[in-house]
Amino acid sequence: MTKTEKKCGSCGTVLKRRNENAGRAKFALLATISLYMAVAITVATFFLPGLPSLSKCLPACIILLMIRSSADQMSDNSTK
Repeated sequence: MTKTEKKCGSCGTVLKRRNENAGRAKFALLATISLYMAVAITVATFFLPGLPSLSKCLPACIILLMIRSSADQMSDNSTK
């Protein structure tokens, strides 16, 4: 069967295809949640002792921001 066929030619069974964008959407959601957590920890470094320093948290936020934007672009491009 090809990707465009929805029914088996020999037996007539209807095939349900998985949503291929579900994995990309889940990764984009995970990246967004991770970014918000990193931003919250970065803000908390000003007020709470014992957290990682700002020089460690800020680069992590920037990297997660880039990951989130590319994950959003991948999920948007796959729906077109």
